[in-house]
Amino acid sequence: MANSREEQLRNNRRLARQLVGAVALILVVIGLFTVLNWCVAALRAALDDSDRRERYADRVYGLEFGPLEVKFTVEGELLTVRQVQDRRRG
Repeated sequence: MANSREEQLRNNRRLARQLVGAVALILVVIGLFTVLNWCVAALRAALDDSDRRERYADRVYGLEFGPLEVKFTVEGELLTVRQVQDRRRG
């Protein structure tokens, strides 16, 4: 059975509406994921306290430098702690 011309036009319009609806649905889903991503990023930024933790660590542990070089005078010589320990061992 052949479709009438009116039925073919109606089917073409229906197909066009379905395609427009599918494109709109895809754009809505992309938009929802984008907004959800923005919300998660904003929440993460609001709850991020890494700068506060870093300030606390600096305050508690102090600034990290190399090993402390303490100098002693042993028998008129100026020595570091490591040199004094080496003399005791050797």
